[in-house]
Amino acid sequence: MNDFHSKILTIFDGLMNQNELVVGEIDEQTAILFNNKIALEVLYDRDGVKCIYYDLSSPNYRGYNLDVFLINKRRDKMSFEKYEHTLELGYLEFALNQLSENLNRAALDILAGDKSWIIQYHWPKFDMEPKLRKFLDNHLIKA
Repeated sequence: MNDFHSKILTIFDGLMNQNELVVGEIDEQTAILFNNKIALEVLYDRDGVKCIYYDLSSPNYRGYNLDVFLINKRRDKMSFEKYEHTLELGYLEFALNQLSENLNRAALDILAGDKSWIIQYHWPKFDMEPKLRKFLDNHLIKA
């Protein structure tokens, strides 16, 4: 387990317990938090941390850019702190903490499986990448 995944486990522990999510390691910069209803792909790249929501009840595991939705539709519930470099907190940890806090503030209904928000989603949708689909197909409990 690399540093990214250990930070995911620590920072998202409360959200994972509350929503019965488990974490999977896809590669060095991608983790997936999932249960039998939803999956959250958390990616880290040179542009920062991103979060893609997947509806596991849709045939192709339809994906939605959760960051874009929350910023555009639930901005009033979110926290926007400016990163200031400190010895205690690197950028990755800061960005993951921000994501976790904003999911707690603005997306608890989404994490609980509510899909009514999708009606308000007007941005590009995604089909899940094959490596994520294969991972979930191997790890989901079939109903």
